Amino acid sequence: MPWPPPRWSPPQIAFKAAEKPSEIFVKNKHLSTSAGGWAKFDSDSIPQVQSWVAEALKSKNAVFLPNKDTSFKMIVDLGRSIGTRGETGIRIMVGEDGVVFNCFPERIH
Repeated sequence: MPWPPPRWSPPQIAFKAAEKPSEIFVKNKHLSTSAGGWAKFDSDSIPQVQSWVAEALKSKNAVFLPNKDTSFKMIVDLGRSIGTRGETGIRIMVGEDGVVFNCFPERIH
């Protein structure tokens, strides 16, 4: 059977992606100790960031938006600071195959 099964919705795909936090891809440039002006998580621990992203993937408060033809993005407010600039939200890009291919903190307005 192909992954994802036909007609899986973005929330179903997100919940499935959250089942394996160690497979969530976190770019090093979004860790607190990296150089540059990128949005950064308030941690340099990939497992810590993966746990925050997994929590967001399971959130009932997630907003799902289209991204590219075969992916979607989620914006989730975790209600606590997870970014180096006080961001409380996470933007997550997920492929229809259930692979998280980017995530970073985001200020929620």
